[in-house]
Amino acid sequence: MQKSTFRVARKRRLAREMGLCITCCTEQPENGRAVCLRCAKKATLRTAQHRALQREATTLGEIAAFQEHAGDRACGYHLYEDAAEHFQNALNVGAIAQADRSRISEKLAYVLSLGRNPAAASSLFDRALASHIGKPEEASKTVEILLQQARQLWMDMRTQDALPLLEQAIQIAEANGAPRLRKMTNIRMANYLVGLCRHEEAKQFLDVAGDVDDGDDAILRGTYYTQRAIIAGEFGDATAAFDYFERAIDAAQEDSDVFHAASVWGIYSSYANWLGNIELAKACCERSLLIARQFHIMWYIPRACLAYADILFRIGQYGIAYEYLLDALSRDTHVPIIDVALANAGIPLALHMKDETILEKCVRVSALDFAFRSGSIHTICSTVAAFAQWYVACGREREARVLIHRVVETLSSPQQLTDWDFPIAVAQYGSLSDIPRIHGLLRSRADLPCSDVAQACLSLFNAFFEKRNRKHADAYRHAAQAVERFKILGWHRYSSLAQTLLPTPMQEPTFVTSNGRPFADLQTVLTVREQQVAGFVLQGLSNRAIATELSITENTVEKHMTAIMIRLGIRSRHQLAAALESAPNMVNN
Repeated sequence: MQKSTFRVARKRRLAREMGLCITCCTEQPENGRAVCLRCAKKATLRTAQHRALQREATTLGEIAAFQEHAGDRACGYHLYEDAAEHFQNALNVGAIAQADRSRISEKLAYVLSLGRNPAAASSLFDRALASHIGKPEEASKTVEILLQQARQLWMDMRTQDALPLLEQAIQIAEANGAPRLRKMTNIRMANYLVGLCRHEEAKQFLDVAGDVDDGDDAILRGTYYTQRAIIAGEFGDATAAFDYFERAIDAAQEDSDVFHAASVWGIYSSYANWLGNIELAKACCERSLLIARQFHIMWYIPRACLAYADILFRIGQYGIAYEYLLDALSRDTHVPIIDVALANAGIPLALHMKDETILEKCVRVSALDFAFRSGSIHTICSTVAAFAQWYVACGREREARVLIHRVVETLSSPQQLTDWDFPIAVAQYGSLSDIPRIHGLLRSRADLPCSDVAQACLSLFNAFFEKRNRKHADAYRHAAQAVERFKILGWHRYSSLAQTLLPTPMQEPTFVTSNGRPFADLQTVLTVREQQVAGFVLQGLSNRAIATELSITENTVEKHMTAIMIRLGIRSRHQLAAALESAPNMVNN
């Protein structure tokens, strides 16, 4: 390069000495000039072209800046579909600086992650990570992109694959030494481990992160309190769980990340439902759906609709639940996490409503593959329970048993039973060899504090099991307990399911004797001990109080209550009290 430059300079010096054009070194220049006429014209043309390119670049830069500004405005109004279009138009302008292109690409990735097709953001996050990774001064941006990539994998039901990204984020945060980054990455790792039902490991990461305070930002506090709430609930401390959830909600209301706010309400709803507070679960799910609609989180709206439909289905509001199912289907958003939610909520509801068209749509997606790929025990159990119902409805009982057995073999602790449909599906459709393991796990879960739903589920599980063993009297007793417990919880769908196991559909009490005439004395119908129990019911005593008064066990009282209800053809303590008040010779002890 130096030799070439030297030769050119020497050539021009010789041309000047000989009176030739210093550019072409062959023609005679004009008088008073160093270049010839032809070279002068070429130089003028090049200057004009360069100025034209500069003007064009300025114009294109203004267009790109205008499109970016329009995208920012649309994003400010939460119109993510419009914002994505503007940012894409800005990137289509060729003459923009690399720094501007990187900035606009990151904005496009963010709005796509909230839009109708969040999977399209994955490639943009990969490119953004490649431009920031390995630069210590950009550690915060690198960690942010890694967390976004992890969330994309979670939406694709690849939670296991997200863990290496989170480990990488933790390493970068440790190397950077920023306290906030270390705290955030450890909390996010705990978040994903909780989703995989690895609660002990999650607790360790939360302990490493340490406590949060008002000096931390809202999203950090909200995520931390949410994970603490889930872990407290898993270990039976409902009071602490609800307290942590309330703190998480307070933090979410301060947060500018609308997806985080909606997801906190959604998680609160699912765990309130799991802990037995169905009304709180319904209210939280309504709030989550409201935020998703208000801020146009396009992919999250159908997921919230499906969660709300599932809650309505549990409490027996089938018609309204069906409307929300149709709303979710009309959104035309196909993301693996939504496909799994569609199968979990849609299959039981479509079977109940006898809608073959909707049922076909719910089972068409590869929800089973997505669920097993996720590694989440809760997701796997709920999806398998839904598909087992469908297999049985199609007359494919063997496939249902094989599918259930595949999951039962992986369960080892009561904390892994986070979905109540699965143990009931095992009792109904599973092989007899799988029932003892699930029964033991469910009993251990029911022995934990604040486990009203688990106890009701255990009663229904025992009812189905005893029915399969042809021990009808025990099946009736457990079924009656399940009916009463699920009614108290407000889970009317499960209460109705338990009623199908009783000898006859429960009807309003008719109180007739064997000859068909109305009786006037309960002594002709009930035994002496049953009359004593009935008398205490009339006084408003609970089963435990009755057991104390009669010096018997609470289990014995429940057996007497079951026998009384079956004899009188009634379904609740309220109806029993009404019958006792109308019986003149009832002796109260």
